[in-house]
Amino acid sequence: MSQDAGSSLVARAIDASSSATARPRASSSSSSSSSSSIARTRAVAPKIAKGESPTTEALSCPRCSRGTLITGGRGWGCSRWNEGCGFVVWFETAGRRLTATQLRDLVTKGKTRKATFANGEGRLVLDPGITGGARFERS
Repeated sequence: MSQDAGSSLVARAIDASSSATARPRASSSSSSSSSSSIARTRAVAPKIAKGESPTTEALSCPRCSRGTLITGGRGWGCSRWNEGCGFVVWFETAGRRLTATQLRDLVTKGKTRKATFANGEGRLVLDPGITGGARFERS
């Protein structure tokens, strides 16, 4: 076999392998149908980026009244945290993930609407003095 013939065989082998890797793989029908069914059955609330306000309007901190609430890693907290304000409301309180609307009601009205939590039927009541910022109250 000549050197030209050998190099052309190698070139064809390289072309075949590169086209095989460049081609998208067909996924199995079970994984694609399960992911599409999850997308259809589960509505996911949009994520709020760290450091942003949880709602369109800025909510003032109920503890210090000078800071605004921002989104952190595990909850909403006061923007003046580095100045000593330790107010925080955890994303998951009383066994339920709070929505931006529930947070707004909690901070502006002092309580949320009645809802079903892990502890039963009730509401959250604002208590800035405790860790977590809210306590569960049965209705």
